Amino acid sequence: MRDTLAPGVAADEAGGVPAATAAESAPPASSRGGWVAGVAEIVVALVVAAAMVLASATVDVNPLDRVGQVSGLAGLGLRFALLGLLLLAAVVLVSRPRAGRWRDLAVRLGCAGTAGLGSGLVAGGVVVIMNGTSMPINATHGDIRVLAGWAASIMEGQSTMPGNYPPAFSTLLAWYSSLTGTEPMLAVKDFQIVGTALLLPAAYLAWRLLFRPLPALAVGLVSAVPLLYPYKPYEPLVLVVLVPVLAKAVQYLATTPNRGARQVLLVGAAFGAGLGLLFLIYSGYFLWALPGVLVAVLILFPWRRGALRGLLFGAAAVVVFLAVSAVHLVPLVLDWTKEGVRDTYFYFDAFVDPAYIAMWRTDFPGEVGAWPPHGEFGGVGVFTLLLVVGLGVAIALGHRDAIVLTASLGFAGAWLMRLYYAGQMYGAQDVRLWPRSSAFILYCLVVLVMMAGYLAVRRWRSSAAAGRSAQPARPVRGVPAAALGALAAVLFLLASSGSAYVDKFMPRRDNSEGALAWNGHVARMPDGRCSVHLMPDCQTVRHVKPERKPANVPE
Repeated sequence: MRDTLAPGVAADEAGGVPAATAAESAPPASSRGGWVAGVAEIVVALVVAAAMVLASATVDVNPLDRVGQVSGLAGLGLRFALLGLLLLAAVVLVSRPRAGRWRDLAVRLGCAGTAGLGSGLVAGGVVVIMNGTSMPINATHGDIRVLAGWAASIMEGQSTMPGNYPPAFSTLLAWYSSLTGTEPMLAVKDFQIVGTALLLPAAYLAWRLLFRPLPALAVGLVSAVPLLYPYKPYEPLVLVVLVPVLAKAVQYLATTPNRGARQVLLVGAAFGAGLGLLFLIYSGYFLWALPGVLVAVLILFPWRRGALRGLLFGAAAVVVFLAVSAVHLVPLVLDWTKEGVRDTYFYFDAFVDPAYIAMWRTDFPGEVGAWPPHGEFGGVGVFTLLLVVGLGVAIALGHRDAIVLTASLGFAGAWLMRLYYAGQMYGAQDVRLWPRSSAFILYCLVVLVMMAGYLAVRRWRSSAAAGRSAQPARPVRGVPAAALGALAAVLFLLASSGSAYVDKFMPRRDNSEGALAWNGHVARMPDGRCSVHLMPDCQTVRHVKPERKPANVPE
C-alpha cells in the first residue's frame, strides 16, 4: 500500500482529462513505506483489536445485573485507556530518536492501532455482554436463527439458502463450524465478535487507498463510528469499505489515459473482484449506491482523450464483478424482474418520517416517545444542520473531487430512491427495504462533513504556503504535534462512543437492542443449559452477590 494517493481528481482545462491534484502527487521516496509498511499497518490494526478483545475477557461481571453492567463498562474503559496510552507511548518512543520515514511509519502504525483499538472496544463489549453463555446475541429470534439454519443445511449438503440472499456469511459460518466442530448457532458468537473487531480497521484501511494516515483515520473512523452494530456486523462492514473503494475506482477511471493498458486491465479486474466479494457478503448497499456512482462515472469518464482506456478499465471491472457475484446476482435479478424484492415487515423505522436520517433506531426503538425528535431549527436538529453545512462546503470546495462526487451523488441517488419507495408503500403494502437506506445516506453525509474539513484545511495550507506564512508544526519528541493530538482526540472519541454502543446492547427485558442480548442469555444451549447468570428456569436472574439495599431506604 502506498503512502498514498490523493483525495480526488480535477479536470485539466486544456485537455479535459482529469489530472492529479497537488495533494495527489506521490510523497518523497524517503516517506514511502512500500508494501512492507502497508502489511505492518494491517497487522498492527488486527493485533491491537485482538489485544483489546482478549483483555475484555478478563472482565468478569454479571451482565444481567445493572451494577454488573456499569462495572463491566468501567472495566472495558480502563483496559481501553491503558492500551491507548501504551499505543501513544509506543508512537513517541519509536519516532523519538529518529526522523523522516521512521517518524512517518510511527504515525502510520499509530493510526492503524487506533482503528483496531476502537473496534476492539465494542467487540470486547460483546464478550462482556454475552459473558456466561455460548449463545450469540439474539439467538432465539430473527435473522441469526435463520442464518445459522442455512449454515447447518450447507453442512448437511442440502442447502436451503435462497439465491436472492447474499451467501457469504452463512457459507463461511458453515465452513468455520465444520472446521472447529462447533454448532453454527454457537459459532455465530465468534463471528459477531470478530466481525465487530474488523469494522474500524477495515474502514481505515479502505480509506488508506485515498488518503495518508491521519486523514484516513479522521474520515474513515469518524464516518464509521455511527455504524457500529455487533448484532450483524457484516452489513456495516460492507458499507464502510464500499464507499471508499467505489471512490477509488472512480478516481482511477479518471486517470486511465495516463496509464498503460496492461495496468488498467489488471486494476480493473482487481476492483471487480473486490466489489464482487463485497456483494456476496451483503448486496443491499449496492442498490443505494448504484445511481450516484453511475452519474459520477459519467462526469469523470475521460471522454475527450483516452476513452478506450476508460472503457477497458470499466469492461474488466464489470466482467470480473459479474463472474464473482453471479451466484447471488442472477437469482436476485430474476426475483426482482418477476415481482421485486418484497419486504412486508412494517417495523418501527417504516413509520418514521422518511426525510429523517440523523439517527437510526432499527426495529428495536426502546422507550423513545415522539419520534423523530423535533429539532431546534424549523424541526431540524443541530446534527442535521452540521450535515447540511458539510454537504455544501464539500461540494463548493471539491465538486470535481472523486470522493466528494461519489459521496454526494451516492447520497442524492439513495435519497431519491428512498422517497420513491416510501411513497409506494401504501399502495403496494410493501416496505421495499427503504428504511435500510438510512445507514448509507448518513454514512455518505458524514464522509462529506469530514471532506469539507479536509478540503478547507488543504486550501488554507496551500494559501499559507503561497504567502510564506505557513509555519511547521512543532514536534513533540519527534512526533508532529498535530499527529499526536489527532490520535489522542480520536482515541477519546472512540472510548466514549464505544462505551455508549456497548451499553446500548447490555441485556435488558424491554423493546431495545438490549433485548437482543437478553434473548441470547435465555436461549438454551445444545446441552440444555442457559446463561450461568440465570436460574434453571432461564428467566430469573441469579444474584451471586449480597443483596444491595434499595437506594430509597434510609440508613
